[in-house]
Amino acid sequence: RAGRLDKVIYLPPPDLAARELMFKLYLEKRPREVGLDYVELAKATENYVSSDIKFLCDEASRKALKLKLRISKEILLDTINSNKPSISLKELNSYIAIRAKMEGLADNNNDRPRIGFKNN
Repeated sequence: RAGRLDKVIYLPPPDLAARELMFKLYLEKRPREVGLDYVELAKATENYVSSDIKFLCDEASRKALKLKLRISKEILLDTINSNKPSISLKELNSYIAIRAKMEGLADNNNDRPRIGFKNN
Protein backbone atom coordinates (compact mmCIF):
# COMPACT_ATOMS: atom_id res chain seq x y z
CA ARG A 1 0.00 0.00 0.00
CA ALA A 2 1.38 3.41 -0.92
CA GLY A 3 2.88 5.41 1.91
CA ARG A 4 2.98 2.50 4.30
CA LEU A 5 6.77 2.38 4.56
CA ASP A 6 8.63 5.65 4.50
CA LYS A 7 12.16 4.26 4.52
CA VAL A 8 13.97 1.38 2.92
CA ILE A 9 16.58 -0.01 5.29
CA TYR A 10 19.21 -2.57 4.35
CA LEU A 11 19.61 -5.36 6.89
CA PRO A 12 22.46 -7.71 6.04
CA PRO A 13 22.18 -11.41 6.78
CA PRO A 14 23.10 -12.20 10.39
CA ASP A 15 26.77 -12.76 11.18
CA LEU A 16 28.20 -15.97 12.66
CA ALA A 17 27.53 -15.00 16.29
CA ALA A 18 23.95 -13.96 15.53
CA ARG A 19 23.24 -17.21 13.67
CA GLU A 20 24.67 -19.20 16.58
CA LEU A 21 22.35 -17.38 18.99
CA MET A 22 19.38 -17.92 16.66
CA PHE A 23 19.93 -21.67 16.66
CA LYS A 24 20.12 -21.61 20.46
CA LEU A 25 16.93 -19.56 20.66
CA TYR A 26 14.91 -21.56 18.12
CA LEU A 27 15.97 -24.94 19.56
CA GLU A 28 15.85 -23.91 23.22
CA LYS A 29 12.51 -25.52 24.14
CA ARG A 30 12.65 -28.45 21.75
CA PRO A 31 13.82 -31.98 22.47
CA ARG A 32 17.39 -32.05 21.22
CA GLU A 33 20.59 -33.93 21.80
CA VAL A 34 22.88 -32.61 24.49
CA GLY A 35 26.01 -30.85 23.24
CA LEU A 36 24.83 -29.58 19.87
CA ASP A 37 27.61 -27.62 18.17
CA TYR A 38 25.85 -24.34 17.47
CA VAL A 39 29.00 -22.81 15.97
CA GLU A 40 29.13 -25.57 13.35
CA LEU A 41 25.46 -24.98 12.52
CA ALA A 42 26.11 -21.23 12.25
CA LYS A 43 29.07 -21.83 9.92
CA ALA A 44 26.91 -24.07 7.72
CA THR A 45 24.29 -21.34 7.30
CA GLU A 46 26.26 -18.38 5.94
CA ASN A 47 23.94 -16.01 3.98
CA TYR A 48 20.83 -17.53 5.59
CA VAL A 49 18.47 -14.97 7.13
CA SER A 50 16.59 -15.32 10.41
CA SER A 51 13.43 -16.70 8.80
CA ASP A 52 15.54 -19.33 6.99
CA ILE A 53 17.10 -20.46 10.27
CA LYS A 54 13.68 -20.60 11.96
CA PHE A 55 12.40 -22.72 9.07
CA LEU A 56 15.42 -25.06 9.35
CA CYS A 57 14.78 -25.58 13.07
CA ASP A 58 11.06 -26.21 12.48
CA GLU A 59 11.80 -28.64 9.66
CA ALA A 60 14.44 -30.49 11.71
CA SER A 61 11.90 -30.73 14.55
CA ARG A 62 9.36 -32.33 12.20
CA LYS A 63 11.94 -34.81 10.92
CA ALA A 64 13.01 -35.73 14.45
CA LEU A 65 9.39 -36.16 15.56
CA LYS A 66 8.64 -38.38 12.56
CA LEU A 67 11.68 -40.53 13.40
CA LYS A 68 10.84 -40.42 17.13
CA LEU A 69 14.28 -39.00 17.91
CA ARG A 70 15.69 -35.91 19.53
CA ILE A 71 16.92 -33.18 17.19
CA SER A 72 20.50 -34.09 16.34
CA LYS A 73 23.38 -32.45 14.53
CA GLU A 74 22.89 -34.94 11.70
CA ILE A 75 19.20 -34.07 11.27
CA LEU A 76 19.99 -30.35 11.35
CA LEU A 77 22.86 -30.61 8.86
CA ASP A 78 20.74 -32.78 6.56
CA THR A 79 18.00 -30.15 6.73
CA ILE A 80 20.49 -27.35 6.02
CA ASN A 81 21.91 -29.24 3.03
CA SER A 82 18.39 -29.78 1.68
CA ASN A 83 17.39 -26.11 1.87
CA LYS A 84 19.22 -23.22 0.25
CA PRO A 85 19.08 -19.64 1.60
CA SER A 86 15.99 -17.68 0.55
CA ILE A 87 18.22 -14.90 -0.81
CA SER A 88 20.61 -15.90 -3.58
CA LEU A 89 24.20 -14.68 -3.61
CA LYS A 90 23.37 -12.65 -6.73
CA GLU A 91 20.49 -10.90 -4.92
CA LEU A 92 22.64 -10.30 -1.86
CA ASN A 93 25.40 -8.72 -3.96
CA SER A 94 22.78 -6.57 -5.68
CA TYR A 95 21.50 -5.34 -2.29
CA ILE A 96 25.04 -4.59 -1.14
CA ALA A 97 25.69 -2.59 -4.32
CA ILE A 98 22.46 -0.61 -3.89
CA ARG A 99 23.33 0.10 -0.26
CA ALA A 100 26.81 1.29 -1.23
CA LYS A 101 25.36 3.56 -3.91
CA MET A 102 22.71 5.00 -1.60
CA GLU A 103 25.22 5.63 1.18
CA GLY A 104 27.73 7.20 -1.19
CA LEU A 105 30.17 4.32 -0.77
CA ALA A 106 30.29 3.31 -4.42
CA ASP A 107 33.60 3.83 -6.23
CA ASN A 108 32.07 6.02 -8.93
CA ASN A 109 30.04 8.38 -6.76
CA ASN A 110 31.88 11.48 -8.09
CA ASP A 111 30.43 11.23 -11.61
CA ARG A 112 28.13 14.20 -11.07
CA PRO A 113 28.95 17.46 -12.85
CA ARG A 114 30.59 20.10 -10.71
CA ILE A 115 28.28 22.89 -9.57
CA GLY A 116 29.65 26.39 -9.17
CA PHE A 117 31.94 28.87 -10.93
CA LYS A 118 34.94 27.85 -13.00
CA ASN A 119 38.34 28.91 -11.76
CA ASN A 120 40.20 30.72 -14.56
